[in-house]
Amino acid sequence: MKTLEIKIKSPEEGYKDVIQTYKNVQARKKIKPRMGTYFSSLEAVRNLPTEKRLELLHVIREKKPKSIRELSHITDRDFKNVHEDIQILKSYGLVKMPRKRKKIKSHFSDYVSVPYQNIAIYAGI
Repeated sequence: MKTLEIKIKSPEEGYKDVIQTYKNVQARKKIKPRMGTYFSSLEAVRNLPTEKRLELLHVIREKKPKSIRELSHITDRDFKNVHEDIQILKSYGLVKMPRKRKKIKSHFSDYVSVPYQNIAIYAGI
């Protein structure tokens, strides 16, 4: 089961990490890439997994709609709002879409996927 890990890191912590990485590069030390989704506050995190966006993820996974229009009908939401939410989810990697669709007319469900089953949010104390 694949889980997206979202971490909360203060701007100061992020700055310290950047400085440490810079020092390691200057010292020609091997740098281990760190991948992740980070936010600066719990408030910022709360804006991402809204109930409506989580519903979109669930519907894409379960019903495999053929278009954003069909997705908006299934969820009984305005097309524009669904499209905006899909773009936001895409920017955080919660929805995967290839950069370009094939020239052949394909269905939305043929090129959109939800790569995670869970979202985990970590906050240091």
